[in-house]
Amino acid sequence: MNAWWWLLAVFSPVALMTSCVVSQSSTPTPLPSWRSPVSELFVDEVAFPEGWTVGYPEKTIMDPTVNHVVREWWAPLWEPDVVIQDIWRAYTIADAEKKFAKGSLCFPANAGLSSRFPASSYRFPKEIAYRSKVADEWCLGCGVDGSFECYFAARYRNYVVRLYVPLEKDGSSGLTLSELENLLRGVDAQFIEHLSLPADAPVEPVAAPEWPICSKPQPSVESLLINTASFPPEWELAFPEWEWPDKNPFVNGCFITRNFRRRNCYSSGFEWCYVTQLVSWYPDGDAKAEWERVRPWLEEPSLSYRWEIPADITYHSPIADDQLIACAVSVNGERCEAAMRYGNYLITLRAMGMMFMGSTPENVCYGLTHAEFRTLVEAIDAKVASELDGVRASGE
Repeated sequence: MNAWWWLLAVFSPVALMTSCVVSQSSTPTPLPSWRSPVSELFVDEVAFPEGWTVGYPEKTIMDPTVNHVVREWWAPLWEPDVVIQDIWRAYTIADAEKKFAKGSLCFPANAGLSSRFPASSYRFPKEIAYRSKVADEWCLGCGVDGSFECYFAARYRNYVVRLYVPLEKDGSSGLTLSELENLLRGVDAQFIEHLSLPADAPVEPVAAPEWPICSKPQPSVESLLINTASFPPEWELAFPEWEWPDKNPFVNGCFITRNFRRRNCYSSGFEWCYVTQLVSWYPDGDAKAEWERVRPWLEEPSLSYRWEIPADITYHSPIADDQLIACAVSVNGERCEAAMRYGNYLITLRAMGMMFMGSTPENVCYGLTHAEFRTLVEAIDAKVASELDGVRASGE
């Protein structure tokens, strides 16, 4: 009996100590404001210009167990612009780091590949002086995808914030770059106020991802872009300051865009009309597959447009492996597109600004004629013949 009491006396304190250690190590350290509603961190309305209001404020989620919330801010009456903010709260800082993913929320890799145009890649605008003193990491990417826009994302400990912001440029409505800076400072202010995060030294933004260099760098996709010499005198290069010199990835190849515009193009008062050229290079047979994907879209009717092959654009490229030119007419005007494949290169020309005479004097567009659009297609052919002649002759 004494032996048993001796064993209990020795091992019981050890077992108790071990139990305490295990219990302490399995208890996570609470992260900032884990029991507070994430919606408290939405940027305050005072950070916006006068006239902007919260959309659907009655739908604000105040449940602290909800870790992803979204809010919209609406522009003043008659302006369709919307700013959208997402806030995610992660269980760990590591999870938040994965969500932020080194700027992937700011620089969409498929920018410019949609049917909207003008289009460009996305980069940090040099006019922005804002630098966050609160975020652990942040990024800002601005570009064109049918309209001028910016994406801002930031990680504050275990929180990730993303903003979509339309920009005011070339007559389009939205925020100015100065107003955008004020909005970004407003995002920081909420984390200082509600999470008591300290304001430290300014943090530089995360750079755009380093896109991989084409495995076939010559000739480069840039060398196949046409210039304003191929256009009528009224046309000019559109926003050259946003024409980023570096390439962008598309699938396993490279992709670049260039935009052109004409002022006073619409009698209705909408000032600019645009033409966009897209050039991409694909490995193996991917260019053929992509051209086949584009072709039905141009040949089949849609709910908004009636696509037709115009009888007065009879040009057939003597060097393109595949070619399709089609125009679509709606009550609002005409658009024309040309898609040409030259080996592994795919070139698309999109013109929203086509000459169009509506049923009323207020519905007139003084854009490109069919003959002028054909001239641009011929200029692309000439560029390709000049740049790809040696490559195609060697069978590469």
